[in-house]
Amino acid sequence: MEEIINVNNQIIRNSNDLKNYWNHVYACGRVPAPRHAHASALVGDSLYMYGGYGVKGVHLDDFFRFDLKLNKWFRILKNEKKKKSQSITPTSPIDDKINIITARHSHSMVAYGECLYLFGGIGIDSNSNESIVNNDLYEYNTVTDEWKLIVHSNESTFIPEKRWGHSAVVYNDHMVIFGGMGQSVTFYPTILLFNFKSKLWSRVTVRNTMQSQIPRGRQYHTCSIINDKLYILGGYDGAVCPTDMFQFDLTTNLWSVVQCNNNNGNHIIVRCGTSAVVDNKIYLFGGRNKLVSNSLHEFNPSTQMWREIDIHNGPSPRQYSTCFIYSNNFFIFGGQSDYNENDIFYYPLNLQNNNYNNCNDNCNSNNNNNNSIFNQLFENRDTSFPDIKFMVENRIINAHKCVLISRNEKLRALITNGMLESTLDVINISDCSYNCFFAIIQYLYTGNLIFDNLNILELLLISDQYMINEIKNQCLRYISNLSQDEQHSETLHQIIKQFST
Repeated sequence: MEEIINVNNQIIRNSNDLKNYWNHVYACGRVPAPRHAHASALVGDSLYMYGGYGVKGVHLDDFFRFDLKLNKWFRILKNEKKKKSQSITPTSPIDDKINIITARHSHSMVAYGECLYLFGGIGIDSNSNESIVNNDLYEYNTVTDEWKLIVHSNESTFIPEKRWGHSAVVYNDHMVIFGGMGQSVTFYPTILLFNFKSKLWSRVTVRNTMQSQIPRGRQYHTCSIINDKLYILGGYDGAVCPTDMFQFDLTTNLWSVVQCNNNNGNHIIVRCGTSAVVDNKIYLFGGRNKLVSNSLHEFNPSTQMWREIDIHNGPSPRQYSTCFIYSNNFFIFGGQSDYNENDIFYYPLNLQNNNYNNCNDNCNSNNNNNNSIFNQLFENRDTSFPDIKFMVENRIINAHKCVLISRNEKLRALITNGMLESTLDVINISDCSYNCFFAIIQYLYTGNLIFDNLNILELLLISDQYMINEIKNQCLRYISNLSQDEQHSETLHQIIKQFST
C-alpha cells in the first residue's frame, strides 16, 4: 500500500481530543419506525421501547427490544400470549388476546428488577376519535414475556390522576412520578409513589408551607434521582418554560430550590429534553428553548455547576427523545428534529467509576477491581517481574509477555513465532517514537489511551500497523472532523480513504 501519510506534517493533540465524538450505532434487525415522545427502559443488556408519536400524527402501540451486545432490534408481540402447544378444551378461551395496551405517547416506563412498568400517556379514543388521557399501569415481565394490567385493589386508598408528559424514576422499591398534564388544562405539581411490592399507589405529603418553595406543575420536564434527592428541571407549565431547578428530599418530604453557581446563576433550561444520572451527575441532552438543541450538558449537584460538553459529529438537534446509560456511555434514541428520528447515538463518558444501572454492585466492584489491577500492573512494570523489554529511541519500556500476547495479535506473533526478535532480551522498535509506543503499551494494559502532545498521524500509522482498530478508528474520526476545516483537507481526505479500506 502506497504510503501517503507523512508524520513530519504533524497534527499534535492530546488524548482527550480523540474522545469528544458522538458515535452512531448501526443497528440491524426489525428497526422501529421513526418516532418521538416514546418511552424506554433498560434491563440488563437490552433496551425496551414502547409507543410514541409517529409520522402524520399516528399514535403508536408497538413494542421493541434492542440488544446492546448485538446492536439488533427485535419486535415483541405485546398484545397476545404465545400459543400453547396443548389442545384447547371446551372451557378454554378461544381468543388469546388479553391485556391490550392502547396506542399512546408521552407515557412513562421504568425498570424494576426483571420487569417494566408502563404508566399513563395520551392516545385516541377508538369510539369518539378524540384524545384521551390514561392512568392505567401495566407490568411486563422480561423473562416470561408477559404483560399484566395492574388492577387497583380494594386496599387502595388513592388512585392516580390521568396524566401525560409526566416523569417517572425508580427510588428504592417505588416508582416516583412527578408532574404531567391532565385531561383538561391542569398541570400537576404533585409527587406520586407506586410500591412495586405491595402494588399500591400513594400521594406524597409535602411538608413545605411556603408556596415559593414548591415547583409549579409542569410537563415535559426532566427528573433525576441522586441518592435520596429528586431533581426537577425545566419543562412547560402552560405559559412558559420554568427557569428554576428544584430538589425534593425523599427522606424529609421537603422541597428546596437548587442554586446555580455558574452561567451567571442561570440553569440550563429546556422543555422536552432528556436526562440520565451516572457518577452522581445529571447529563441533559437536547430539548427546546426557542430553538431545538443537540447539546449535552452536565450538572454536578455537589458544586451546583453546569458545563457543556464539547462534542463533534453530534446527532441532529431534537426533542422528545429518550436516553440511558450503558457501560459508561450516554445513549439517545429517536426524538423529533425536522422529522421524526429512529437512530441511536452514544457518547463515551470516560468515567472512573462504572456506576451504571444495568449492572449490580458486585459487577461494579469486580470491574473496578480488574481495572485497578491492570493499572497497578502497568504502573509497576519496572518492579513487578517484567519479562520483556522494548528499546525505543534509546529508552527502555518494560512489559509482561502474558499481557501483550493476550491483548495484541502482532505482538503475540513477534514474541512467540521463534524468529530472532523473540529470542532477544531487548526488542528494538525503530518505526515510531517513544511516546507513541508508550501510549500503545499503556492502552494494551489499561484500555485507556492517555497521552499529551502526540502526533495523531503517527498514532494512526502505528495503530494500523499493530492492528489496534479501536485506536485507529478514534484517529480516523478525529481526522475526518478536522478535514472539514483544515487548509490541507485534500491530504487528510486521502489519509481517511487510505486507512478506511
